[in-house]
Parts: sequence; C-alpha cells; structure tokens
Amino acid sequence: MTPEERLDRIETTIEKHNEAIRGLIVVARTSLDSIQELREAQASTDEKLNILIATVDRIIRQRNGKE
Repeated sequence: MTPEERLDRIETTIEKHNEAIRGLIVVARTSLDSIQELREAQASTDEKLNILIATVDRIIRQRNGKE
C-alpha cells in the first residue's frame, strides 16, 4: 500500500468517525431535550398535586372543626 493510499484510507476512516460522532451528538441532544420536558412536566404535576393535597387537607380540617 502506497503512502497516498494509506493516507486516503485514514482520512476516510476519520470522516466516518466524525459522522458517527455527529450522530451521537444529535442523539444526546434529543435525549437531553426529552429529559428536560419530562422534568418540566413532573414539576407541573408536583405543583398541582400539592395544591390538591392542601385543598383536601383544608376541607378535612373544616369538617373536623364543625363536628
């Protein structure tokens, strides 16, 4: 194998690796975006659940006070 052929082979391999890395970066960004959306949805759910708990607690305390 000539030095030029070797260099071409190395460059082709490097380019394939670069393409694979780019693909992994896209997957990583997509995963991070998805996780962030889950976190935001969970925070919203937590807030609503806390409001519900406070409401039920208030209703129970009012009923216990009347009896």
